[in-house]
Formats: sequence, structure tokens, C-alpha cells
Amino acid sequence: MKKLLLTLTIAASSLLANAQRTIDWSTETLLGIDTIYSTASGTPIPLTFVMKNNGTDTVMPGDTLLYQFVLSSGNQLIAAYPSSSSLSLRRLTDTILPGDTMHVALGISLNTRVLTSARINAAVVSHVVNRPGSGFEVAPNNTNNAKTISIVWMNEQRWPVGLAEELNKAAESLNVYPNPASEVINFTIDYNKATSVKMMDITGRVIDTVNFNINNAQVDVRNYNAGIYFYQVLNTEGQVIKAGKVTVNN
Repeated sequence: MKKLLLTLTIAASSLLANAQRTIDWSTETLLGIDTIYSTASGTPIPLTFVMKNNGTDTVMPGDTLLYQFVLSSGNQLIAAYPSSSSLSLRRLTDTILPGDTMHVALGISLNTRVLTSARINAAVVSHVVNRPGSGFEVAPNNTNNAKTISIVWMNEQRWPVGLAEELNKAAESLNVYPNPASEVINFTIDYNKATSVKMMDITGRVIDTVNFNINNAQVDVRNYNAGIYFYQVLNTEGQVIKAGKVTVNN
């Protein structure tokens, strides 16, 4: 009789341990990446994301957390961690009660950088698979597993978003004439932030700086030696709008 009771007790405990639980898991927010910055070697991403147990059942030690981090622009995938076709798996060691949150911190480093600052999307999708595990959450509770935010990916120069387009438009409006020249070279531009023209010799040494006056600048080259010279047109922040070369015939 004792043997039968022991067997029944073990069987009941086993059924209880493996009882299916219903977990409503969500990705709440992404922290630390409102702006990411390109460097000469790539782009570090110090990401922390917050998840929450919204259900009535407890997430238990031994359950499995699955997550993926994605950067995208429109419908174009830029990067994904751990990859575009897989999720990272982490066996949980703590109890997460209903209403509790969990933080995951990642130090991701991309070997890519941007030349032009741009606004992109960052997203994290996460799931908890409970023991013994039968797959991801299904509708309607799976609608909160992903969280997407808009962030700014800055280039090395820390140009604001849209500045590159502004400078390109200004560069297209620049006229430099005559070229070759023997007396003066005129610079005209449809851009009210143009402030100066720097003239450099063939070695890169700055030999002259002339300021713009109402989108016009005039460089007197009558005292220049004959040859090739380089110019840079700068804006109020010291950024190069356009660089080029001219020939002086004296």
C-alpha cells in the first residue's frame, strides 16, 4: 500500500511540474539608443531593452527567453542580432511574477558606419517559451512581443539629419568663373550660410581666404603664380560645401 501511494504522489508531482502555463509576454521599451554614432571602425550600440510578464502565470527558472534586435530603413533590413534568420536563446534563472519586468543589456558592435546621418528604425522582438514548451504565443497576446522606435544614426562628423542634403543642394548651385582666370575668380552660390572661400596651392597650403558678401565672393588672383590652385567653400559651421580646383594663367 505504501508503495502505491508513493507512486501516485510522484506521478501527481510530475504532472504538476509539467502543467502548461499561459504567458502573455511583451517587449516594453528600448533604452540607450535614441542616437547611435558612427566611428572610423564601425558603430557601437549600447542597447538595453525591457520586457514584462503581463499574464496571470509566473515565468519560472528554466523557461527560455528568445529575442532578436533589428535595424531597418523602410522595408530595407540594415542589420540584425544575432542574425536576420535566428533568435538569441537565454535560459532564465529567475522567477518573473505577473506584472514584473526584466531588463537585458547588450553591447552590439556593427562593422558598418554611415556617411550621411539618417533616421532609421530599431526593433526588438522577444518571446518566452515555458516548460515543456510548445511554441510562441498566439493571437491575440502576441501583438505586444515586438517594440519599434525611431532613432538617429549619426555619421562621424555628427551632422544633423538632412544636413548632407542641404550641403549637396548648395554645392549644386555653386558657380565658379572664369576658369582658367588671370585677374579675378567669381564664386556665386544660392545658399545664405556660405561664409568664405579658402584658396590653397598645390601643396595644400592656404594662401588666401575671402569672405562671401550676399552669396558672392571674388578672389583676386593677379598676384598668383601661374598654375593649379584648390578651393574650399565653407559654411557658418566650418563645413565644406564644395571643394574644387581652378587654373590661373598669368
